Amino acid sequence: MSKEILKLKSVMKEKAYGGTQIAEYLGLAQDAHQRIGEYWMISAHEHGESRILQEPFQDMRLSEVYEQHRELFANSKQEHFPLLIKMNDVSSSPSLQVHPDDAYAQAHEHATGKSEFCLYLKTAPNTQLIYGHTAKTKEAFLQRIAQGEIDDLVIRKPIHDGDAAYIPAGILHGCEGKMLVYEVQQNSDITYRIYDYDNTDAFGNKRPLQIAKAADVVCIPHKDAPLTPTIQKEKAFTCITYCDNDIFTIRQYQIQEAVDIVNESYALLTILQGQGLLETKQETLQVKAGDNLIVTSLAKRYTLQGSMQVMVAIPKEKR
Repeated sequence: MSKEILKLKSVMKEKAYGGTQIAEYLGLAQDAHQRIGEYWMISAHEHGESRILQEPFQDMRLSEVYEQHRELFANSKQEHFPLLIKMNDVSSSPSLQVHPDDAYAQAHEHATGKSEFCLYLKTAPNTQLIYGHTAKTKEAFLQRIAQGEIDDLVIRKPIHDGDAAYIPAGILHGCEGKMLVYEVQQNSDITYRIYDYDNTDAFGNKRPLQIAKAADVVCIPHKDAPLTPTIQKEKAFTCITYCDNDIFTIRQYQIQEAVDIVNESYALLTILQGQGLLETKQETLQVKAGDNLIVTSLAKRYTLQGSMQVMVAIPKEKR
């Protein structure tokens, strides 16, 4: 077996706000009593690691392969695997939260900061994205929280199937309503909550808030980070580039026949819908909805063939 494609075993996580949407959307097995809130599809994070499904790395953790075989990852100089790709089932409101940037996270948590991209695959009627706040000073931000004036603090935006958002570190965010989300984020699990809608942990306890740290890192005043997607429409496929910044490039391929792709460094693939073939010079794999794969930097090109909707995330090397 070549080292041009790594197929991954992913990790389901129960959450108080979870449900059954992930399993239903991807055709996965789920116990009836489970409330799956997150599906860590491509992860090298210690809180839920993907494992390799085929030789020569079968059953190895992704972090191990990244550490021992940097030649598969464009000889990246980043200490840890840079991205984490999830699918989130939000069947009840999660917390209002904000994430730190790299500098704050390294100084206070000995971890990486967190910016993220979200593609809203399914949304219930009247679902709203919370994106930002109205406070003009840190003191006003803290005062609104202390007085329970959350409705006056947050900025709400309607959200619909197929919408996307870039949520950089420092943006207060959350949602109200039911949604299914594909998410690409920096490889971090650091979240500062300011309000939690009476959610509880696995033991029935209310989850802690981190209001002081949230106030340290939240962007004041709020500033939007709008996306401007570009679309390449061909007879055989459509490519939507949602995001191209210094952290990652995010694309969606809607494939009717086939698309040949230059592998810029290494690529993280999630098959959202359909089935087909993933081909490199040395390897051909049958793929279907729910599959998660890495096309390593050993492959200079790859082809996706069939009738599929595929998300591709390309990590950027830190300068």
